[in-house]
Amino acid sequence: MEENSLLLSTRMNSSEEVSLNHDHYENYNGIASNNHHDEGNFSSSEANINGDEKFISVDDAIEWMGVGKFQIILLFVCGIAWMADACEIMLLSFIMPAVRDIWNLGSAEEATIGGIVFAGMLIGSSFWGFICDRFGRKIGIVAIFTICSIFGLGSAFCPNFWSLVVVRFFVGFGVGGSHAPFSLFTEFLPNKSRGFFLLLIEVFWTVGTVLTSVMALVFLGFPEIFGDYGWRYLVGVSCLPNVIMLFFVPFLPESPRVLVLKGNVEKAERVFKRLAWWNNRPMFEGKLKVDENATKKKGGSILLFFTKPLWFSSLLILILWFIGALAYYGVVVITPNYFGNNTSKLSVYINTIIVSGAELPGLLFAYSVINTFGRKKTISLLFLSTGLFLGCLAIPTETWLLTIYAVGARASIMGATCALWVYTPEAFPTNIRSLGTGMASASSRIAAIATPYIATMLSKINPVIPVAIYGGSCLIAFVMGHILPYETNGKSLANDVSELVNYSTKRRKKTEKSITDN
Repeated sequence: MEENSLLLSTRMNSSEEVSLNHDHYENYNGIASNNHHDEGNFSSSEANINGDEKFISVDDAIEWMGVGKFQIILLFVCGIAWMADACEIMLLSFIMPAVRDIWNLGSAEEATIGGIVFAGMLIGSSFWGFICDRFGRKIGIVAIFTICSIFGLGSAFCPNFWSLVVVRFFVGFGVGGSHAPFSLFTEFLPNKSRGFFLLLIEVFWTVGTVLTSVMALVFLGFPEIFGDYGWRYLVGVSCLPNVIMLFFVPFLPESPRVLVLKGNVEKAERVFKRLAWWNNRPMFEGKLKVDENATKKKGGSILLFFTKPLWFSSLLILILWFIGALAYYGVVVITPNYFGNNTSKLSVYINTIIVSGAELPGLLFAYSVINTFGRKKTISLLFLSTGLFLGCLAIPTETWLLTIYAVGARASIMGATCALWVYTPEAFPTNIRSLGTGMASASSRIAAIATPYIATMLSKINPVIPVAIYGGSCLIAFVMGHILPYETNGKSLANDVSELVNYSTKRRKKTEKSITDN
């Protein structure tokens, strides 16, 4: 299967396997080494010479390959996976009220349809993180989208409430692994391009939410055409990105970082040869350097989260993801109901489409500041903005003004969660990167489980209550973003826990003070 892959199958002619001459190689490594030390990175860019052999680290190999066709193709393939996740999430805000009306469900049953999906995500997030770190990114992605496709399509044929609950649980279990393609994509990106591309892939999420809103307008906005089967058509069509992803999954490469960490250097070098061909770059000279200490540590070990360099940052990341999900899914779920009290049913879908489209400017704003302000300040600023907009949304006013506040809240929380997605895989080393991102995602799923109940049940008491909960949480996140211990902007991805200490803001300030005093 690997030899037939789109990204790995093209064989390089001997003339294409060009090695750098020795002087060029040394010059490149000298320049890269200076840049890395200037940025405070742990990984060195040295050509270690042991006899006649030269070695290069995975970080420097990624930097040398640069950005080209390979990353662009991988962006679109992993972007489809991201779109599939967005479709399944956005779908909940439409099928929950639709199924409630058709099957005469109560508020608790309606909320359970959404809650069970997030329960599946909660379990799936950590499970798939462990699988991808222990056995490789690719094998996990294959299993994830197989499950999403089978149970996603099966949801459209459920005859009753309980069958829908069971099937949607397994959909959530599969969707819980949506972070796996994101981790894979992250590990093929050079330092300076990583922030841009990890935000660019979020565009596919926005496209997924907007497309789902448009499809909801078509299938649910015209009951005289589709009748009670509208929600089934919506569920079936929303599953198409999962099915499309299944065709691309066999062609995905394995992460060379994971391969080297497992000691499989030859396979990692084959990946780099194909990467060099696609990017029209000469292959580096020498062999990939293996960290013997890192290879002895098994990937996917949850015990690493309790080590001194990680426990505090991990705790803050989990809480930030919890709050981010609470606010994001809260805005998504309450939008149709919020506008439904003030306007026609058709206008509900139109307003929801407008609010969904607001994610794009939020994404653009995050991109414009994340490399200038850094990851931490960007996260804090956007959480503050979300809290303020949600506070305004709690004030009764005209529908058009509510739409503006909802647009501001949706744009801000989208930017905040995107910044978290960029920061999180950078804040964990390779041997637990997928598990770390998975646990963060699991934390968000806990919040997401509660969101349907908060939005549907508490809003019946007073619509301001859920908005106040979401907004107040964002103000707490604003403070927590400032005390994250590591700033990863412009840094190489850490391959081991010990490397993270060089990303500490506190440690950097102490070093700068020591230099100034001397």
